[in-house]
Amino acid sequence: MIFLLGEISWSYEELLNELNSKEFFYDNFACDDLREFYVNLIFALINNSEITLVDSDISEHEKLANSIVSNQKIVVDNPKKIDILSDFFQHLKQSKSVISLYTSGTTGVPKKISHSFQNLSKNIKISEN
Repeated sequence: MIFLLGEISWSYEELLNELNSKEFFYDNFACDDLREFYVNLIFALINNSEITLVDSDISEHEKLANSIVSNQKIVVDNPKKIDILSDFFQHLKQSKSVISLYTSGTTGVPKKISHSFQNLSKNIKISEN
């Protein structure tokens, strides 16, 4: 089975292997590599960790105004290991993570908003196909 993310593709097995090899994630992660960004986010979610997402083009002024320190390494004690794809989806569905984002700041300094992953994903449907 192939997982597609924009122009990037890799198998679910590769994704699970990559997740299982991680022991940390970056909070306030600013990265132009979509695959690296996605794996970082998913690792935090399956390990029930709070994470803040930062747009890669946020200015230094905006970072200072919001006390954002980019790419803070967060080590996870006993990270979850996932053997099969159904467990991957189950961990995501049960995630107690909170995701924080910064507004665009078009009318001033960006403001931080936070939502539980369950709230953000409540209308996502998972198909077996």
